[in-house]
Amino acid sequence: EAGSNNGNTHFNGEKPQAFVLSENDYTNETFKATLKLDSDISDARVQIVTKFVDTSEWSFLGFNTGGRWFLQWANGWEALGGLPSASQGDVLEISISYEDNGCKISVENKTTGAEGSVTTTNENFLALKGKSGKVGFGASHWSVGTAYYFGDVKVGNADRSDMANIGANTVVTNND
Repeated sequence: EAGSNNGNTHFNGEKPQAFVLSENDYTNETFKATLKLDSDISDARVQIVTKFVDTSEWSFLGFNTGGRWFLQWANGWEALGGLPSASQGDVLEISISYEDNGCKISVENKTTGAEGSVTTTNENFLALKGKSGKVGFGASHWSVGTAYYFGDVKVGNADRSDMANIGANTVVTNND
């Protein structure tokens, strides 16, 4: 959950988002997780970190206010269509996999039954494909904090019940 001391300045700013990242580094492994949104969609901003190399090289799949999906990296972002929206209380199954022709993102809203997938070929997002880095989860604070739960985490062939099992630590600790 992002608190009032968290903002929207990503990994390096005065009011950074709240992130939990793996201790282990990964390269091109498929990243799967189940999320349950516990915030009103009008204030929510969720990030699924696809790669964190350092504060100047990172990328994530984001879910924003109003149910919009996007990809973001250190120097830009791209809106995504074709993925289902979510409301407070919805459970989402997310899969992110690097493939030869790009990065495939699939989302299934288990609550509504809606599902969709998209493959991005954005060269800026894919620039980190071959680099080793951490994966994880983040949340921002707008007018109120964003809260959600995650579980059923799988990185590569390893099933994980939560991020603690892949050595997660809290990178940003200034949320309240």
